[in-house]
Amino acid sequence: MNIPEAYDYRELRRIVTVDDRPGKRYMVDGVLWNVIIHEARHVAQISVLLRTQGIAPPFLDLLNYLPVPSV
Repeated sequence: MNIPEAYDYRELRRIVTVDDRPGKRYMVDGVLWNVIIHEARHVAQISVLLRTQGIAPPFLDLLNYLPVPSV
């Protein structure tokens, strides 16, 4: 997998702020990890909720829903 130039080491280490955390500063790579973990948590919550109702959860992998670029 090639990482786009925009996501080189310097960009991932760049300090940013987040609107809902006034006064806090984060590195871009930390924010990206938070997004990934947050999404996984919600997938797990949905799966557990459906299973408690006797429903098999659908395939919820994000890759299933991303568009495939044309070649």
